[in-house]
Amino acid sequence: MAKKKLKNATTRRNTPLSKHRQQGKVLNSPFGGIPNMRAVPWLRDQFPDYLWACWHLADKIDRGRSTVVAIMNVVNEVLDEVLGDSAADRAVFDGSLTSWESLPPQTRDAVLDALTDRGVHDLVIPETFAQALGMYPGAPGSWPTARWHARDGFRVDPEVAERALAPVIVASMSGRDTVGTQTKMLNFRALLIAEKIKFSFEIETVHLLARWPDELTDEERARVESFVRASFGATSAMVLDEEGSKRLAWARTFWRSNWRLYPCRVANEGGDDFDQESIMLKVTEFVNRANDQWEAFEAAAIAADPDLYDPDRFEVLTGLTARSLRIATSAIHSPAEWTLEHSSASIRALIETLITVTWLTARDELVMYSRFKDYGRGRLKLLKLHWEEFADSVDDVPAAVQGYIDDLCERSGEGVFCAH
Repeated sequence: MAKKKLKNATTRRNTPLSKHRQQGKVLNSPFGGIPNMRAVPWLRDQFPDYLWACWHLADKIDRGRSTVVAIMNVVNEVLDEVLGDSAADRAVFDGSLTSWESLPPQTRDAVLDALTDRGVHDLVIPETFAQALGMYPGAPGSWPTARWHARDGFRVDPEVAERALAPVIVASMSGRDTVGTQTKMLNFRALLIAEKIKFSFEIETVHLLARWPDELTDEERARVESFVRASFGATSAMVLDEEGSKRLAWARTFWRSNWRLYPCRVANEGGDDFDQESIMLKVTEFVNRANDQWEAFEAAAIAADPDLYDPDRFEVLTGLTARSLRIATSAIHSPAEWTLEHSSASIRALIETLITVTWLTARDELVMYSRFKDYGRGRLKLLKLHWEEFADSVDDVPAAVQGYIDDLCERSGEGVFCAH
């Protein structure tokens, strides 16, 4: 029987939980449990090699994609013309710096001449790109910038390089976002054209590749891009395996040089834009909403029959609800807690309470509420015992410690049975 589609299902960007496999206490993705598989970080290990392609895509995505595709075609045309029959054995040109570096020396001037003759040299190899790459002597694929370095008055300016490079890095940080994904799509296109990879036509997603990106629905585009992202690591390693060490060596050089080349800048988290009036308006709004929730809760609690002979169900449910309202009210009065960093503990407590209440009411067995209370009393008794052991270990028990022990004694239900 076919699985029922979720009513509010949205387009996924990752593998659903049902497709993961549990091995012991580890939950693996479909590829995660394959022996010798390892993750290859996009930003750390891949991005530096695709700096040229990302440079164009980060400027304007559609124009950048058209530029990179056009240059891939030009380079392949030149290679076919210069190398002739031996061109079939060449490495795949996918726009990465290592693929620029892999172009045979006898073809490089011809490639630059072709760009110059078409009047696109300065568009394809921008001066800012030459400035940025010039900060890394010996970088792979730096030869296309040679004609900039040969021009009178050109010099590498670290400030120009930093201003140009920074937004490219920011735009390319995630391999799942637009720039990273389209870079991988362009790599995939180069591999398909070079016939380095082949897929069965029975794979439905393969038929969508030719229509990417403009002729696909949002759902189809998400499927295609997810398919290519999943394939990117394996295909790049397969085709450019001999260049893998060069790619990683360049990535290490790029990132380790940046600390020395450019000043460390502290991110502005908006402290100067703090609007006290807006914050207080929000506090007032949230307080009013919280007060409404308190009134509704109290009215519902009063209207309910607590069963004074066996009140465990009433006490547990109202106690958990009141605790959640206190947590929320406390956060409302502390705007500093309105960030994920500082509110994580409160959010976790609220979610755990929701899960607990949902489970208890779904079971709705009176004995479960009694066990819940007994468990809580047991935890308090254990805490009291730890503090009593501490008190026994010192000659003079501080009054605050003894007071806390007495409080724990009362709260754990021991009452008059506590002895001092």
